[in-house]
Amino acid sequence: MSSPFQSCLGAAKWYLDHGYSVIPVSSSKTALIKWREFQGRRASVEEVEEWWRRWPTAQVGVVTGRISNLLVIDCDTQQAVEAMTDAIGDSYITPIVVTPRGRHYWFAYKDGLRNMAHFIGGADCRGEGGMVVAPPSVNTGGVQYYWQITPLRCKPAELPESILRLLSGGGDEDVSREPARKLAYVQGQRDNDLYHTALSLLRGGMSEENVLTTLQALARACDPPFPEEEVAKKLESAKARLATSSESHYAEVARMVREWVSSVTGVFSSTQLYQDLGITMPADKEAVRQLLHRMVQRGLIVRDSVSAGRYRRPDREVYRIDLRGGAASRPCNITMPLGEHRLAEIYPGNIILLAGETNAGKTAWALSLARANMDKFDVHYFSSEMGEEEFLKRLSMFQDITPADWNMQVYERSQGFADVIVPGEAADKPVLNIIDFLEVHDQFWRISAELAAIHDALKGAVCAVCTQKGFGERATGVGGSFSLHKPRLALALRRNEIEIVKAKNWVDPRVNPNGLIRSFVLENGVRFRPTTEWRPKQEVEYEEIHDRGNGGRPAEPGRRGDGRRDRGGVV
Repeated sequence: MSSPFQSCLGAAKWYLDHGYSVIPVSSSKTALIKWREFQGRRASVEEVEEWWRRWPTAQVGVVTGRISNLLVIDCDTQQAVEAMTDAIGDSYITPIVVTPRGRHYWFAYKDGLRNMAHFIGGADCRGEGGMVVAPPSVNTGGVQYYWQITPLRCKPAELPESILRLLSGGGDEDVSREPARKLAYVQGQRDNDLYHTALSLLRGGMSEENVLTTLQALARACDPPFPEEEVAKKLESAKARLATSSESHYAEVARMVREWVSSVTGVFSSTQLYQDLGITMPADKEAVRQLLHRMVQRGLIVRDSVSAGRYRRPDREVYRIDLRGGAASRPCNITMPLGEHRLAEIYPGNIILLAGETNAGKTAWALSLARANMDKFDVHYFSSEMGEEEFLKRLSMFQDITPADWNMQVYERSQGFADVIVPGEAADKPVLNIIDFLEVHDQFWRISAELAAIHDALKGAVCAVCTQKGFGERATGVGGSFSLHKPRLALALRRNEIEIVKAKNWVDPRVNPNGLIRSFVLENGVRFRPTTEWRPKQEVEYEEIHDRGNGGRPAEPGRRGDGRRDRGGVV
């Protein structure tokens, strides 16, 4: 089976079949038809097919509002994306589109809400009378829209209360507003809260005019309302604080840039640096450009010879390959809980990364890995959350072995793992380190430096590192692509499903493990029982459409959406 989002016509039909009103648009986001009538009715399949016969290169537009039961928050800047993330939190699950400039957050429509500009960090609201470009469309520069969280996995969620409060605070005159909700800015705290809000927004690069508008909306929603004549004073206080702290601010920017650069491997761009560090103000960008220029002069980084505005750290480290075929040139005899080792090889000195959702089975996977290899490896298990009593309780869940029979060393440790990694050099037998789990609470790009330090400490040992991944979050979890530089095998663990995100060394050169998914049942909280073979990600996502067509009942694990037993995939 193939994904419905491989072509614009196929996607348009899928959107139409799932209740969305669609229209053809150009790569410049201009409608190719008069589309007012499609705000009140959905096109027929025949009309859609005729549009694409007439404009074979048309992109897909989805009409927002009541007709599609859809409201979209359009974030065209990093500042808007960050503001949106702060507003809805990390665990809120709804379809999200990665656009050429930012993100589209899809929500269920709320009666009366129309289009609104610049209501949160510069984000726009597309409601009644609006339209958004949808995957797999491309813009005029050839950059594609694609799903970060696909509607195959979840329907548009109800609009969060935090966003409703902001939408009720201002916007176009024709927006229907609900009664203002009271914020948690209460008497006794309002002065301090509004001041810190202004300071944060100014530091984030929002214009003074927009900061003032935001503060006025928040002041009206305070309990009791904050005097409007005092709002401007809060803004002035924040501006004064920002001015007096500019010197220390730039010193902090320089420190963050140096730390970020030290964590990067390969080629990077200044744009990537701005996005990861949240640098949006022109003065800060100029300071960064000057700092990068000085780093080039000192030989700390070099300019990329291919593309302007791109840099890399010089890598002068080399590793001599033993042409006589020593132990380091042979894959390890490691066993993994869901048969991952039958698809991907692990060599001495490799890192295995498992990014898992909360309660999806990260610790069960780590313990199962330890148990399967404790007779072949010298296993060292580092636990960041469990004390002795809780750890013994988890071990007792394995009903066919007592805690005393586990042949491994267990330690409590929450940070600085590179300092305590047990190296593999001069060991009597192979060494397996297991970190459960690596916690990174902010500035997630730092995870690259953490993993690099762990990698340098291995010296022939193997290390499995567990990290956190939010519900519906991209497969890489915290750290994003930064977390993928050092691991030779990267896995994403969701409830009842595991995905191979990255596999550098294939057991069979004819079978590419990357993007394969396997379903499982976690029995007694510790035992993994596979319910399907390994299958391509696109096939798994497409089957969910058939599951929804089966009266909303998910297919039985190991069966297709049509009820037939699944016999495909990779063993």
